[in-house]
Parts: sequence; structure tokens; C-alpha cells
Amino acid sequence: MFKLAQDLVRSGERIENLVISLAEARQMYHDTFEALRKCEVLTSGQVASERKNGQPAFPNEDTRKAEVLRRLESDGEYRKLKEQFQDARVNLAIAEAELEREKANHNGLVALLGFITALVNAGKIEDAEKYAREILGSGNQDYEVPARENGKTGGNTPAYTGKAFEHAAAAVSEEGELQTGAFMVLEARESRPGTVRGYCLAADGNKVAVYAKNGHGQTLAGAVGGFVQVSYRKGDKGLIATSVKLVR
Repeated sequence: MFKLAQDLVRSGERIENLVISLAEARQMYHDTFEALRKCEVLTSGQVASERKNGQPAFPNEDTRKAEVLRRLESDGEYRKLKEQFQDARVNLAIAEAELEREKANHNGLVALLGFITALVNAGKIEDAEKYAREILGSGNQDYEVPARENGKTGGNTPAYTGKAFEHAAAAVSEEGELQTGAFMVLEARESRPGTVRGYCLAADGNKVAVYAKNGHGQTLAGAVGGFVQVSYRKGDKGLIATSVKLVR
């Protein structure tokens, strides 16, 4: 049975390998760049120092540049270095893109685990299983949700992928006017003494303002870049939180 936690571990291992690959690609880029510059400086110095009848062989900057370019283009070693530099630049861009993509995937997995854990802790086992399958399921793969024993989740703690938040991050339960949802905190600041206003990302991709006071406000302020489970009522300017819990 496929486990989200296993994906998270594998993603972490891929990030370690990609960091090493990026360092190697960056070093190759700098090495070939320095080799190119060294060759260009050496050629420029040779051209500038040449004399003809006691006078500079290339008396002005334009003629010197043209001669430097001519010599470099006819230098097989320089052309080889230039090709290596172009390859190194492409490889560096690819290494950076691969690392960023895997980081995004890793952060998504962490978030999905936290989100599903929040659902399990709220007793919404069926919702947790549904979102796990809708977000990550494909073909005949089966995704399990950790068992709940004595009010706690057992085994590994699940959480989130890049598009998981778009699909599921704010599953809402309504009890009268009070609602509960999971949100990603983008920014948080004190709007007035004792009240924190957080700008959060909701399931539909819209940004909403969440207002929280006292300890709940501190939790909101400390969750920037992470996820929170919020119990709230809708207000005129945003959501008024009655409870804010950090989703780990």
C-alpha cells in the first residue's frame, strides 16, 4: 500500500541529490566562465602590447577589439571553452529548475500530510480518504489514512502536494454560523492592539483576510508560510477567528 510518508522521504532524498547536482553544475559554470575570461584577457593583453615600427600595432580601441575577436574566433581551444560554457549554463538552469520543482513537490507533500491529519483529528476519516485519493490517487494505487486511536492519529502523519491546496485546503464544516477550514497563511500583521490580520489562501485560490485575537492571533502570526485550521464566522471585512490551530 502506497504511503504518503514514503513519498515524503523519497522527496527529501531527491532534494539532497539535486542540491549536490546543483553545486556541481554551478562550479562547472564558474570554472568555464573563468577560463573564458582568462583567455580573453590574455589575448587582449597580447594585442595591446604589440608594436609596429615602434608604435602600437593597433592604435585605437576599435582595431584592438576587432583583432582580439579575430584571434579568439580562430583559437580552437577558446571555441571549445565557449561550447563548454554554453553547456554549463544550460545544465545550471536545468539543475536549478529541477531543485525548485522538487522543493515545491516536497512542500506540497508536507502540507498534504498536515491537512489530512487535521481532517483525521476532526474525525473526518471519510473526507481524509477522499481527498487523499482525489489529490494523489491514480490508476489502482491505494492511499491510506492513519488510524485514529484514543483521539490521536497513529503511524505516520500525512499532509499535501503542490495543487493539493487548490483542490482541498479548506474543507469546511458548518455548525450554524461557525465554520472550520484549513488555510495557508501568506502574511500576518497586527491590525490593532491585540488583533492580528492574516492574509490567507483558501481552497478556491482566493485570498481572504482572517482576524484573530490574543493567543489565536499569535498562532496566526507565527504560521506565515504554513497552514492553520481555523474556526471562524464571516465578518464584513473577512473571517473572524474563534480558534486558530497550527497544522504541522
